[in-house]
Amino acid sequence: MRVDRRQPIKDERGEISKGKEGKHREQPSGAHLLENSLNFVYISFRTGGVSIALPPKEVRMTIRFEMNEDKAIEVLTWLANEQPGIGAFHVSKVLYYADKEHLNRYGRPVLGDTYIRMEFGPVPSKTYDLIKKEKLKLSVLKKFREAVDVRGGFRHLHPLRAPDMQMLSRTDLECLTNALKKYGTRDFGVLSRISHRETAWAEAPENGPMDYEHMIEQGPNQKEIIQNLKEHSHQIAF
Repeated sequence: MRVDRRQPIKDERGEISKGKEGKHREQPSGAHLLENSLNFVYISFRTGGVSIALPPKEVRMTIRFEMNEDKAIEVLTWLANEQPGIGAFHVSKVLYYADKEHLNRYGRPVLGDTYIRMEFGPVPSKTYDLIKKEKLKLSVLKKFREAVDVRGGFRHLHPLRAPDMQMLSRTDLECLTNALKKYGTRDFGVLSRISHRETAWAEAPENGPMDYEHMIEQGPNQKEIIQNLKEHSHQIAF
């Protein structure tokens, strides 16, 4: 719950607030419509002189996973052992397609990182930070430096040790292997164009997060699967 003391956003008439799509919305009785820096509309109820702003249900109900950084290190170590010299670009695409396959077949991704729509395709944000050796806890970066040597401007991964296979399930390895075989050595331009066909990439804002909902393939249980993940994805352990 977020405390917000700002004034409600109104149009020229002082009656109606605008949402993300620029559409006018009537103010509910006893509440104000507020807009945060991400342009999401918040409904603010005044309680004891303080405005309590609650995000709308569609904002709260987004599929988001809590990535296990230790597991990410072992996945990168596994990739470096399986294909020494693999670059960050191919790592990003292999992880995306491994996550997508595992999500559709087994109900969760391999890592559950947040993918960002970048110019050349999906990029797993925290895993890429690991490869760049920045923005993470020093203890996490230390573990990664002891496992993988990253070389050159294209950030090629070379193993310094074997991966801890206890961190990877049989199905994790299955989907990682499938993705590595299919995408691990594809031409840069070809693989970039292939990734641009992904609905999750096409529907995401430029340089913004991609929605796991768009990674779930069409089928008779698609809506049920999406709803279940929206409610419970943050509880899934990796």
